[in-house]
Amino acid sequence: MMNEFKLLVFHKVATGGSFSKAAEDLYVSQPAVTKQISSLEDELGIKLFERNNKGIALTAAGKLFLEHTGVILAQYKRLKNDMSLLSEQVSGELTIGASTTIAQYVLPPVLAQFRQANPSLKLTLLNENSKTVEDLLQKHEINLGIIEGLPANSALQYTLFIKDELVLITHKSSIYYRLEACSLNDLRKSDLVLRENGSGTLEVFGDFIRQYGLKLDEMNTLIQLGSTESIKLFLKHADAIGVVSIQALKEEILSGEFKVIELEEGRIFRNFYFVHQKGTPEKLVNNFIAFLKNRYNVQL
Repeated sequence: MMNEFKLLVFHKVATGGSFSKAAEDLYVSQPAVTKQISSLEDELGIKLFERNNKGIALTAAGKLFLEHTGVILAQYKRLKNDMSLLSEQVSGELTIGASTTIAQYVLPPVLAQFRQANPSLKLTLLNENSKTVEDLLQKHEINLGIIEGLPANSALQYTLFIKDELVLITHKSSIYYRLEACSLNDLRKSDLVLRENGSGTLEVFGDFIRQYGLKLDEMNTLIQLGSTESIKLFLKHADAIGVVSIQALKEEILSGEFKVIELEEGRIFRNFYFVHQKGTPEKLVNNFIAFLKNRYNVQL
């Protein structure tokens, strides 16, 4: 019968290219590894490995099986993590400070699930820009920050969460809606709506255009607003282009209400980071980080 251990043995042998190394990694004997592989091949009715002058190699069936086992083992790990987190209920208070995009579009569904798994926990989410989140951490007013943009405070510890993309958007009623793409030079002459100073979104956009010899104060900025939702509402009533996270517009882009204008110089990527006081975070913070990473299928 196929089970997790049998798949793990196969995966170790296939990726390491050695029965003895797999046995060493798994703390079992080499005959035990050989037995598991033979059992697996008998069960499947096909050879997964063949011997050559360099040792062993995957057969065509083995290569295909390796693709599937990688996915299956990752799902096993995620399932076990989920069960572990659900079985280790925590209590107390967790106050999270998050940049606007993260607070509005990334965290709410996960917070609901985490609260359901930990009913005695008191959760608070503060929606602030990246600079303010860092300040709140240093004042010990929040337990954890999740921010956009680049790590900027050497007194704090940053850990990568996920990647995000900034896009140029315009509303279907705008004169810019006909555009499929534009250059930064075209954009410099267009009416722009940007986030406020201190925003991670503005910082990343500024860093991107600086690579091409442009500065934020050289752009034709109509207005700077304090949230992505404000930018979206403004664009519904203005001939202008906004710069926002793709996370904020998935449904509106699919419906055609908003359109992404491609930038000829390339795509603008950024990272979302966990940020906390230096040293090992408290257990409650660690549990939440693990839970969130698991939901976004991030390697733990």
